[in-house]
Amino acid sequence: MSILTEPKPGSPPRGIDFVYETVLKKIEQQQKLVDSLDVKMGILVAFLGTFIVGLLVAALTSEVSKVAPQLWLATKVIVLAGITLAGACLYFAFDAFKEGRQFFSGVRPRDLVSWVSEEVETTKKAFLPTILWAVDANDHQLSLKGDSARRAIIWVFFALGVLWVSLLLLGVQFTLGRVMS
Repeated sequence: MSILTEPKPGSPPRGIDFVYETVLKKIEQQQKLVDSLDVKMGILVAFLGTFIVGLLVAALTSEVSKVAPQLWLATKVIVLAGITLAGACLYFAFDAFKEGRQFFSGVRPRDLVSWVSEEVETTKKAFLPTILWAVDANDHQLSLKGDSARRAIIWVFFALGVLWVSLLLLGVQFTLGRVMS
């Protein structure tokens, strides 16, 4: 049985068509993963952006200048640390967007023009190393993108934890201030 002939029903797939289609499916899966990570990072950026804008609006529309001198130093430091950590989250989320922008789909259509008179199997064999290289290159890009996304998510939890502690401290201070007056 030649690798170019159809396999018998029930036997495992063989030949260049099977290999080529399998590799193209892998590239398609990689593209879906890139899109999925981009959506998740977009949601994270939107959340953090809204959160930071909300903090700024609250600070600018309230009487912060009257309250700020009365806050404990620890509270001020923790609030600033939380905002700084939220900024770090934004950095890693944008970094995850940047990674994976150079996605390889395998064969460029212009490269196929010179192969138009060749047999399909011959063309697939010729371009198989190129699409295998694309899979490896995409795996590397996805690894970098995933690392940045994980860092962004970890920093989000740190930032939210720190900001939660600052809210608790603010609550304690305002409660003590109301009790004392």
